[in-house]
Amino acid sequence: MVKRQVVISVIGFGIEIVFGILGIVVEAMPMPITILGLAVGVGMIVWGVISLFGIEWQWPVRKLDRKIVSTKQPEHGIPPVLFGAYADLVPLPIRAKDAKDILMIGRTLSGVVHDNLAFLQRRLQNEATIRLAVIDKDWENGTIPKAMHDTLETTDQGLLTELGTFFQDIIRMKAAEKWKGQLEVRLITHAPTFSIVVTDGDLSSGQIVVGLLPYKTSPSERPHLFVRPENISWFPYFHDMAGRIWREAKPYVERFTLT
Repeated sequence: MVKRQVVISVIGFGIEIVFGILGIVVEAMPMPITILGLAVGVGMIVWGVISLFGIEWQWPVRKLDRKIVSTKQPEHGIPPVLFGAYADLVPLPIRAKDAKDILMIGRTLSGVVHDNLAFLQRRLQNEATIRLAVIDKDWENGTIPKAMHDTLETTDQGLLTELGTFFQDIIRMKAAEKWKGQLEVRLITHAPTFSIVVTDGDLSSGQIVVGLLPYKTSPSERPHLFVRPENISWFPYFHDMAGRIWREAKPYVERFTLT
């Protein structure tokens, strides 16, 4: 495209020279024809120059357009980044159906664990590793830290009840320990600003779902990010963040009884 416009501009310049010499300098042709020829030449030069500079000006935009399109329509059909509501997420048993490593971090994880208890047990039967990290309800003498109050959509007692549900499910899972996988629970002593589920984070097929925790918003209304390894910026960021939180969390010592 650029070469064609350069050629047209050169031809236009040539026409200008020819008609200028023949029509004006040596007066070898009628003036109306000379003017028409000059106008055609000028038009070709102007079109070529404008088109040429137009392409150069639009090139960064077109490059960005191609990048956006490639983000929305990758070869495997699943974008490397999606931003949406909880209802938009593919259910855990589908997106992690063959996962060998599942890491989940959140305030209580009561909903995701309780709703997917059977699935998690099946993954353990298939020798998967499941790591779960939740807040330590005893890190401030059994009270909910003030730093968490602005993100709670429930009461302090409601949060403690959710934690109780989570640990009861863990005890049930361990009581039915007929699997070859590994189940580990740890406790975090900070107010999380997001929940995160990492499935096979070290593999090219890995996936990360990040649930933001805005001001007093229920789980179903929270914005979520779905990230794949193809996103070379955000996948490593959240993968490393989840790994760091897990490493710094303290081991869970069972102190609950099954009711």
